[in-house]
Amino acid sequence: MIEISKKQLILLIGIGAFIFNSINGFTYLTKVMFRDLQVWFDQKPIYNFWITELSMILIFTLIGILVINKLTKKQLRSDKELMKIFILWIIAYFVIQLSQYFYTVYGTSFVMENKHIEYGNYVDFIREDYTLQSFQSIFIFTRYLIFAVIVYLGQKTVTNHV
Repeated sequence: MIEISKKQLILLIGIGAFIFNSINGFTYLTKVMFRDLQVWFDQKPIYNFWITELSMILIFTLIGILVINKLTKKQLRSDKELMKIFILWIIAYFVIQLSQYFYTVYGTSFVMENKHIEYGNYVDFIREDYTLQSFQSIFIFTRYLIFAVIVYLGQKTVTNHV
């Protein structure tokens, strides 16, 4: 059994929290960009919704798997290495949050100004269809479930190689 210190445990919890929130933030940014791109090209709202939501789940899953695989390549990490990883993910989180802010202010605003009818049609379509709103909630829950499965399978793979 691998022994870890309390400091390492706290760092690992912090790393996990920032990884999850960074991946979540990045996939949300991607979702908004996909949505706006489809509005720009006059995609039907129903197709826009499904392409955007399913792409988001795929991107979330792929990034989650890549990150877990990258982090589990090496078994033992020093406190210094864990601190670097922790700081890296804090920075990634804030860069992603700033990107979301600036994209929303400039990107989505640009689409809304130049394609206001199409954008309005999309928003009205989503707002009027309660089933789609329910699916959005289900997709959010699904991301948590997917991340739990990725972590579970990742830890199983690591323990099988020790």
